[in-house]
Amino acid sequence: MPTQTFLSIKEASERYGKAEITIRRFVKAVLEKHASSERKQVRPLPDEAVKLKKQKRPFAYTISEGLLREKFGAAAESAEQKKEEMSEAHYLSLLEKTNAGLLEQIKVKDQQIGALNTSLEQLSERQRETNLLMKLLQDKLILPAPQLKRRWWSWGK
Repeated sequence: MPTQTFLSIKEASERYGKAEITIRRFVKAVLEKHASSERKQVRPLPDEAVKLKKQKRPFAYTISEGLLREKFGAAAESAEQKKEEMSEAHYLSLLEKTNAGLLEQIKVKDQQIGALNTSLEQLSERQRETNLLMKLLQDKLILPAPQLKRRWWSWGK
């Protein structure tokens, strides 16, 4: 009898391209079929699970690869075909497209930065002009300090 390989739920989800919850639901459905031949392909077996629960030891279910292949076999083959289809040339063209898009974005950002620098320089020049005008205005409108009026009488002299 050939030895069966058992996969954890996480390993099964990665290998067959399914979500972990999908594999868990499948395992739960198999566990509910106590007398079926499929139940023997999920570990721990019912007797072992009861012993582990009594000992309060944690355990994780593992599923036979054969059972998974029966249920999700087509999905695994299609996932492998997709990986094969994604050739080096495809990745290279994808990278080139991404780089071209990023270069385009950099050009736009450079233009925006240039426009902002120009506007900042113009605002600085206007501020300098405003400061000069204010200085000229202050010079023209300088008021002499108020002088104390001398009174014609003097008390206490």
